[in-house]
Amino acid sequence: MRGASVVVVAACLAGCGAGSLRHVRDWKFAGALAYDLEARAPLADDDPATTAPYDGAVEVGLRLRAGGGPGHAGYGVGVDLHAGATLPGGFAWGVGVLPAGVIGPLGDRGVWGVVGGVGLSGITGRLDPALSVPVEAFASLRLASRVGVALWLQPSWVVAGADRYDGATTVDVFDEVRAGLSLRVGRRYHRWGFGSGNGYHVGVTWTEQVDTRFVGLLLGYDLDVTSN
Repeated sequence: MRGASVVVVAACLAGCGAGSLRHVRDWKFAGALAYDLEARAPLADDDPATTAPYDGAVEVGLRLRAGGGPGHAGYGVGVDLHAGATLPGGFAWGVGVLPAGVIGPLGDRGVWGVVGGVGLSGITGRLDPALSVPVEAFASLRLASRVGVALWLQPSWVVAGADRYDGATTVDVFDEVRAGLSLRVGRRYHRWGFGSGNGYHVGVTWTEQVDTRFVGLLLGYDLDVTSN
């Protein structure tokens, strides 16, 4: 999808700022974009004394990571958006703005980065809105001409939203945790001084919040772009 690649390249340029445009030719750029459809449910073997805030959810989402700089890694930014429905009925929503981070190419094989910022999310009637500070480590790898893999880990700390403090069960220093792994089947390109991979993906997700663990199935489309 040429249009999506243009969006990622434009985000790389915006993330790096305009202060040193005369040096842009020598910079390294990297970015990743994913469109997701996720269905998740609580694990059946969790503590029966803990009541899950919902029995299942289906959401659509977007994840964008981009940036670059004069070295092998540079300034990086990110944006998260998701919305959907839960069972019992509720509207799930979330926005994340991640303006502080580092991002770089993995040679000609993909993108890596660490980004952080602020997030706001909730589920109407099921989960009160909360303001959080997420930090994410991620990578998108082109394993072969038609295969790629992406992985991410995003712990967060809730700063406003009392019923969502201390909700992570695996590592209790965090309030909430989101993680995922996806396998992409598509194509790999080298054009106009950029390398890229794109295609459709399938994956799994792991979420911990309000003392409940959720596992999910992920379907969607993603791409990554790096400058040569």
